[in-house]
Amino acid sequence: MTTGLPGAGPHTLFSAYSGPPNLQNSAYLTQWTLNPWVLAVVVVSGALYLAGVKRVKARGSRWERSRTVLFFGGLGLFAFVCMSFLGSYERILFWPRAVQNTLLMMVVPMLLALGSPLSLMMENCSEGGRLRIERVLRSRPAYLLGFPATVSAVFLSTPFLVYLTPWFEAAMRSDFQNELLRFTLVGVGYYYYWMRLRVDPVPHEYPHMVSVWITFAEAVTDGALGIILMWGSYTVALDYYTALARPWGMSFHQDQLIGGGAIWVVGDLAGLPFIGALWRRMFREDKHEAAAVDTLLDALEIVEHADAAQNPGEEALPEGHLRPWWETDPRFAHRFGASSPENGAS
Repeated sequence: MTTGLPGAGPHTLFSAYSGPPNLQNSAYLTQWTLNPWVLAVVVVSGALYLAGVKRVKARGSRWERSRTVLFFGGLGLFAFVCMSFLGSYERILFWPRAVQNTLLMMVVPMLLALGSPLSLMMENCSEGGRLRIERVLRSRPAYLLGFPATVSAVFLSTPFLVYLTPWFEAAMRSDFQNELLRFTLVGVGYYYYWMRLRVDPVPHEYPHMVSVWITFAEAVTDGALGIILMWGSYTVALDYYTALARPWGMSFHQDQLIGGGAIWVVGDLAGLPFIGALWRRMFREDKHEAAAVDTLLDALEIVEHADAAQNPGEEALPEGHLRPWWETDPRFAHRFGASSPENGAS
């Protein structure tokens, strides 16, 4: 009977194990694998991003270096989790695949989203191209996809579907399904962080504090999946791992116990930089809003002094003080017993 790892039937028996050696000691450093699909995506994405940055700078515009660093950090982590020992043992042990899946869905896309690739693309589009993108973002389907409940539902349900349905085992048995799962996780994660971090244009704006509270609620759900995998009676892809006939290492139960714990811990740790990024965005927006208010108040002060110069008979305010805006706004002045310019003229 021939041996092999992917594509084995549910009851295939292996005459001899043909996978990598026991994962211990130097194997963490030496057991790497080349994934042509991942390598191609990393190289092409990096080249397109650098070309976009170069064009933006050639026009004299500014592009934050931190965005480039974060984007390439995401590409580098993507390559690492797919081609390091995590990639070599992704179809041998459960826990490396669990760590890999969690990083692909929760860390890699967060770094990519913080790189603002959509904004970079719009910077390099023609005026017509930018208008088309904006029309798509303002469309009803985009609005529904950007609604917080929709975003959370897609993000939270995906890991449960991966581990508690035949999806995971199908990915173990098929090269195509394996790559499809990999890129699906990155895609779902990117969609989530795009809508939640909002460093790129989004179809639905809502306060960042909403994201903060949603994140705390989501942490409970993330932990629930880890608990189910660690202490539940269900063994993920049992037929596949049994047919693999791995002669070394831990039992199926121990393997899944570690994997479930990794999903829980890595997921919670990944939430920390996400919370940090949310707070940073929130403070930055507050700072911009405060600057806009200061600019408006300065403009009102100039108008106030100009009005005082044109109407010297009016009651003067102490130096450095402004009349409240609602006393001078014709829409509200009558409510507070003050006369608007129009009323004073009549």
